[in-house]
Amino acid sequence: MRKSIIFDLDGTLVYTLPSLVKSGNEMLQHYGLPAVEAELYRTFLGNGSRMLVRRLLQQVDADKKVPEDEALAVYLEAYEKNCLYGLEAYEGMPEACEQLATEGYSLVVLTNKPHPMAVRVIESLYGTGFFDHILGQKVNAPVKPDKRLMQGLVDDLGIDPEESFFVGDSEVDIATAAQVNMPVVAVLWGYRSREQLEAAGSPYLAANARDLLQIIFDKSV
Repeated sequence: MRKSIIFDLDGTLVYTLPSLVKSGNEMLQHYGLPAVEAELYRTFLGNGSRMLVRRLLQQVDADKKVPEDEALAVYLEAYEKNCLYGLEAYEGMPEACEQLATEGYSLVVLTNKPHPMAVRVIESLYGTGFFDHILGQKVNAPVKPDKRLMQGLVDDLGIDPEESFFVGDSEVDIATAAQVNMPVVAVLWGYRSREQLEAAGSPYLAANARDLLQIIFDKSV
């Protein structure tokens, strides 16, 4: 069994909001609908592309004129083009990941972002081979927080949940870790507030990469 750190991507490893806002608003513009402000996107993220598109349409398409499946296809085409737009690795996270790997943790990314784009985003800022495994959303596969996704990952990679940690920035990540009783650290630099993360039941909150390392190493002793 392997001890691992499973990371969410958006809002945890990489600041991706500009690329998501650009792609979502291009989709809305395609249908002559008004753009949605960036702050609202923060509340819409976390459950995958289909749910993001659904929430955007619910926000501005009051007459429900736009078919969801069609809008999703338009969004994914835009996002494939824009997925590297405005990206930044969060301060200290590449170094923190290197230190965790040095301490013997395998590094895994689990995200609801479409898999090909997830790989491109990670490799653009962290390089090829930095993470031992990257799993993004695949067609007709479950998304976080579905237990089948997390249990499958744990089983396939031989991860020991008790000796591992899930690191994310949303209530979705907290619920995902709970599916296999894995300790979770919620980061405060992502797309949810401290209040939201506390309400979701995260026992550990990290304000920066240094906090994250301290929580993991203290609990591992």
